[in-house]
Amino acid sequence: MLLSLLILAKKNKSFADRIFFTWQVALILHFSFLYVRYASLYLDYPHLLALDTSLGLLHIPLLFIYVHTLTNEKHLAWKHLVLHLLPFLVVNILLGVSFYFLSAEAKIAIYTEALQSRKVSITDALIICQSMIYFPIAFQLLGKYNRQIQEKFSTIDEINLRWLQKVSVAFAIGFGLKIVFNLLVFTGVTLAVEFEEATVVVFCFLLLFLGYHGIKSTTIFNQPGPEIKKDVIHRYAKSGLNDVDLIRHIKQVEEYMKSQKPYLNDDLTLAQLAKEVNLSPNNLSQIINQGLKKSFYDFVNEYRVLEVKEKLGSEEYKHIKLLAIAFESGFKSKSTFNAFFKKTVGQTPSEFKDS
Repeated sequence: MLLSLLILAKKNKSFADRIFFTWQVALILHFSFLYVRYASLYLDYPHLLALDTSLGLLHIPLLFIYVHTLTNEKHLAWKHLVLHLLPFLVVNILLGVSFYFLSAEAKIAIYTEALQSRKVSITDALIICQSMIYFPIAFQLLGKYNRQIQEKFSTIDEINLRWLQKVSVAFAIGFGLKIVFNLLVFTGVTLAVEFEEATVVVFCFLLLFLGYHGIKSTTIFNQPGPEIKKDVIHRYAKSGLNDVDLIRHIKQVEEYMKSQKPYLNDDLTLAQLAKEVNLSPNNLSQIINQGLKKSFYDFVNEYRVLEVKEKLGSEEYKHIKLLAIAFESGFKSKSTFNAFFKKTVGQTPSEFKDS
């Protein structure tokens, strides 16, 4: 509910915001109806039975649509959105024909019989299929997006979607537990009921995990701008750069980096550097990716690490704090500085300074 209110309060809501809001509303309804069932309130309100059944089919598709919206310039067409929600619609139609309009007594009787039989339902089977299809595709989209921004930006802390990867992994584990529960049901394990209740608790904690990362991150309420998503990693077959040009431009770019130190700009992008060295962004990308075998992110931050190392060896910076030196050298966050420095040098900044 808090996440939903935060989305509603936001001005100029993006399409991703609307998808996220829809998902939170679906979760609110689903958990409310689950409470009715697990608290045995359905005996007093039998017509609320089965209303939670189809809602379980919304979560994985909506999470996938949200991921797709954040990682792609083009949004899914409405007909495709309906296609992703088709299992939810079909199950509701089937329940409308066979259950929704029955008497209260008939609903309670059917539900009691279903509890005793412990069979794997059509809905559970569909959720298993959704897990096996949607999560691998979502991970591919997120991985591709995070690779793309490393080709175009030297600072990615505020625009990367690694937090969403973590959330997706957490939900994949949660739905994996759901699959395990269904296997237990199928094999007749007596602890299946307790396991099902445990998966609901786990799902609650996953929502807390999502809320923490969502509120902490800028990208969940501030969708990455069009510049990020329009920048596509180009193929270089038709770039016009031969091997001789490639070597010449590598020297040109490296000399410019050493003499002008553009990496001191913590928001340096591929497009900005290309303009400064009089190259097209595509050609500069080829020079760095193909010629130097690096991403733009690695290329720029390696120069920042060299700048830090040089300053650490200078008497002028002997009494300056490490983080201040890092920021002055072009790094924008402590975590990125520490991680990249250790990756490049093999030591933490503190270990290097003391050595």
